[in-house]
Amino acid sequence: MSQLIYCLAAIVILALYGLNRHQTQAAGERTLISREVESGALQVAERWAARIKDRAFDEADVAAAEPRIDDLTGLTDPAFLGVSTADEVLSEAPAHGTDFARFDDVDDFAEVSGIDTLWVGAERATPLLFQVDIDVRYVNAATLAPSAGTTLAKEAVVQVVGPLIDGRPAARVRVPVHTTAARQFLHN
Repeated sequence: MSQLIYCLAAIVILALYGLNRHQTQAAGERTLISREVESGALQVAERWAARIKDRAFDEADVAAAEPRIDDLTGLTDPAFLGVSTADEVLSEAPAHGTDFARFDDVDDFAEVSGIDTLWVGAERATPLLFQVDIDVRYVNAATLAPSAGTTLAKEAVVQVVGPLIDGRPAARVRVPVHTTAARQFLHN
């Protein structure tokens, strides 16, 4: 009788050990996947940041021959940041329905929202879908605090949210892109 109790106790202990080991391994795999998705989200955010940095500071600076130093004349009103009439898109890109190559200045990216895909895996055959939201605003060049009026500095915040794992986003990345009129002129 006592041998039977010992045998049952050993079986219970062994089962608990096996379940605990499996739970630990699964948690490690979830962490690894989450880190890979975070890395992917950062790649997507950096790709968008690079697109923004490649554009002119403002619509008024697209064809400028000299950098804007202290003149606020002609800058887009903060209420009208976004795609200008001259940039209205005719073609559709699969990810967002917008041809971002036609965006010619930083504020064209204001209020861009959509899905971006990052292909992962050994043969780049697995798509990871990320929600991308971009907000553009004028900021004080010295403090980077939001400004109600036009200034010679803009901030574009690229927020990328990864797919859900265990009911919550696996990654949430915010990348601020600070631009000034002179920097954008030199960069382009």
